[in-house]
Amino acid sequence: MGLDFTLFVDESGDAGITKVSDGNSPGSSPYMVLGAVLVDSAHAKSLLSKLKSLSSEFRKPLHCSRLKHEMKVRFAREVAEVPVVCFGVISKKSTLGWYGNQINQDHSRYYHKCAQYLLEIVVAFMIERGIEKENLSVCMEQGPFNASPF
Repeated sequence: MGLDFTLFVDESGDAGITKVSDGNSPGSSPYMVLGAVLVDSAHAKSLLSKLKSLSSEFRKPLHCSRLKHEMKVRFAREVAEVPVVCFGVISKKSTLGWYGNQINQDHSRYYHKCAQYLLEIVVAFMIERGIEKENLSVCMEQGPFNASPF
């Protein structure tokens, strides 16, 4: 039996695709970014402990957009001590073209497509490393996209 792993997934930006900011006008972010961190069970408690400690020390939630530069540096140094594997998908909304029309500009379906790409990358990594699917738990961010749109 192999190690157990947890994949933590979160987004940066937003999934809105009908009105995207071009820098001069308001709208959703021009990019949708999904990131994931794969942690083996032997190190998960250590990682969570570091995160709780930093959040308490900073007296705020650990959301990088809310942290000062020195806090981000400290956060990165602390978390770098825990062995994790990072994954990411970056989608530039202006390149959606026909796909945006195919999904009727549905931001939920767009989010799910980005999540699909991210999970395909993770699965390829798992296969390459011989990690069985039974040994993986996935923890998705909380948000309006947790239910399947299909």
